[in-house]
Amino acid sequence: MDRTILFYSLCILGIVGLLSVPTARSLLLGLDTSAQKESGRTEIVLAGWGNTQEVAMLNQLMADFEAGNPDIKVKFIHIQQNFNTVLLTMMAGGRSPDIFYVAPVTLGNMLSKGVLLDLEPYLEKSQLVGVEDFFPQTVEPYRWDGKRFGQGPIYGLCKDWSPDFLIFYNKNLFDEADIPHPDGSWTREEFVDIAQRLTKRDEQGRVMQFGVYNNANPEQWIWQSGGRIFSADRRHVLLESPEVIEALQFAADLSTRWHVAPGYAEQAQSPVNVMFETGRVAMCFYGQWFVPQFRKNIKSFAWGVTTPPRHKVDIYLSGGMVGYGIYAHTKHPQEAWRFMEYLVGPQGQEAIAEIGWNIPGRRETAYSPIFVENPNLDAEITQTFLKAAERTELFHRSPYINPTEYNLLFLPEWELVMLGEKSVPAALANAARKINQAIRDNMALQKAKVDG
Repeated sequence: MDRTILFYSLCILGIVGLLSVPTARSLLLGLDTSAQKESGRTEIVLAGWGNTQEVAMLNQLMADFEAGNPDIKVKFIHIQQNFNTVLLTMMAGGRSPDIFYVAPVTLGNMLSKGVLLDLEPYLEKSQLVGVEDFFPQTVEPYRWDGKRFGQGPIYGLCKDWSPDFLIFYNKNLFDEADIPHPDGSWTREEFVDIAQRLTKRDEQGRVMQFGVYNNANPEQWIWQSGGRIFSADRRHVLLESPEVIEALQFAADLSTRWHVAPGYAEQAQSPVNVMFETGRVAMCFYGQWFVPQFRKNIKSFAWGVTTPPRHKVDIYLSGGMVGYGIYAHTKHPQEAWRFMEYLVGPQGQEAIAEIGWNIPGRRETAYSPIFVENPNLDAEITQTFLKAAERTELFHRSPYINPTEYNLLFLPEWELVMLGEKSVPAALANAARKINQAIRDNMALQKAKVDG
C-alpha cells in the first residue's frame, strides 16, 4: 500500500501509533491556555498540521490578523504526527488549544466527548462569513443534532477539501496502447478492459506495468454502487447489503481476479506515487492535493486527471476535508471566533487558493482567478476537480465508534480477502458482526456516563 496515502489516512483516522511520552509532556508543559494577557492582549492558540508551505501561510495569516486585531495574540502549535491523539491528550490535561484542525472523519469522536463549540450563534451574528459561502456538502458533515449528521448546530467550518479519488493517468502509456484518453464517460466494464490492455507482463508472466493502482478508498466504490457503510442514524453498519458486497467484490477483483492492480505483496514493495511517477502503473487515485507534487516530479511523460468509471450513482467522495473547530471550554470564545472567522473568510481562503494544493472551502474563492488561474496548477485539471466537486460527498462516520476502532475490526477481514483467504461476503459478515457489537457496547457506555 502507498505509504504516503496510508500514513495520511491513518493520521486522519487515528490509527498511527500512540503519542510518545516526551512529545506529550513537552506540549503539555509548554502550553498554558488559561486566561493569558500579554500587555493587554489575549492569547489564543491554534493547533494544526501541515508542510512548511502551509506553516508559512499560517504564520503570515496570524501576523496579518494581529495587525488588524491588536488586542489578540495568536500562537500556533504544529502537530505533524498523531494529531488527534496529541490533541485529545492535551484536552485531557487541561491544556487544549482554542482552535484546531478537525476533519469530519474524527468529528463523531469529538462530539461524543463534548469538546466542540456550537458555532451557530457566532455565524448568525457574523458580518464576514455565512454557511451559504461554502460548498453545501462541506457544511453538512459538521452538523449534528444529537441523532443525525447533516442536521442541527454546526461544529466546524471547512478550510479546504477535494474529491479524493479521481483518476490520474499516464497519457503516454494510453497513447502507446492506442487507447483514447478517458473523458469520464466510461463504465466499470470499460475501465477494467482498459486496465487489462495497459497491464504488461514479461515472458515469465510477471507484471512489469500495472493498469491501475487501486488506492481508492473502498467507500468510493460502495457509494457508486448505491450503498452506504452506516445506517442513517449511524447505529449500524450495512456491510452485508448487496450494494456493499457488489462494490467490494469489484474492488478486490482488480487485484485478485483480473490482476490489473498490485496485490498486497506488490503494494509493500513500492508506494503508489513512486510507481506512477516512474511509469510502472498507468492509473491511480488521488485528490487535488497531489497535483503540485506530480507537476514538480514528473518530467518524462504527460499526465491528466479524469473521474472514476460511472456506475449506478454518479457521485464522488472526499475523505480528506479539513476544517477548523473551537474548543467547547475555551476561556476566550469571542477571540477564538474572531480568528476562525478570519481564517475561513475571504483573506484566509485566498491564502489557501494561492498554495493551490487543495480546493478552498469557500465557493467564491474556489472559482476565483486566484485558484483557477494559479500558475502552480494546470487549469484543465483544476476545472476537472471543480466539476467533480459539485458531485462530491463526504464520508459518513459514526459518533458511536471511532475510526480507529472501526478499522481495527474491518481491516483484518479485508486483508484476508485481498490475500485470497476469505470470500468478500464472509469477510463482510464477520466484520459487520464485530463492528455492530462494538457500536452497541459504545452506546451503552455513553448512556451509562449520561445516566451516572
